[in-house]
Amino acid sequence: ENHIPVGLGTDTGCPYITHYDMWREVYYFQKYLGVSNAFALYTATCRNAEIAGLADVGTVEVGKCADLLVTDRDPLDDLTALRVPYLVMARGHLVEKPGVKKYPEVEKALDRLL
Repeated sequence: ENHIPVGLGTDTGCPYITHYDMWREVYYFQKYLGVSNAFALYTATCRNAEIAGLADVGTVEVGKCADLLVTDRDPLDDLTALRVPYLVMARGHLVEKPGVKKYPEVEKALDRLL
């Protein structure tokens, strides 16, 4: 509303905050602030890069570094699609069906906020 740039992150390092839950931050940002899915994704990627002063990341363009996450559904329609990526391209390496160790008790507690 006041055009103050906001970035998204997970504060990983705190108890029960996980590296794999960045998708939740994007989802909560959309849900609780009422922004569009597109703006939430922009904030987590391009806006974060702008705030950090990283001109060579944040968007997919010729000459930039790009890590990509591929889902089976369109996150512009439903941000929970980001929860289960089936393909990741990171630093030039392709990871099919990436898996992470998840904490079921944390997942259950946080899912109540969806």
